[in-house]
Amino acid sequence: ADAWEKALRPRQVEIFEHIAGEVLSSLGYPLRYGKSAQKMTIKERVISNVQEIMKREVINKARHWRRIKKGIATASKQRES
Repeated sequence: ADAWEKALRPRQVEIFEHIAGEVLSSLGYPLRYGKSAQKMTIKERVISNVQEIMKREVINKARHWRRIKKGIATASKQRES
């Protein structure tokens, strides 16, 4: 239940609390930053978006190459049969 504490940086927790703080409070979760939680800055938003785009591109390329390898392997197995 506390794995998020190791996975998220303090700033990420603060941003999340800014977004979902009211819901978390109403559900009884303690907040670290409370009403002082600051929203994401423009710079942070740009960096986050670039990171997501790059991650998506890398993942998509890896999946693409995996499909190609499987296709080649499947085609060569079919020829052998």
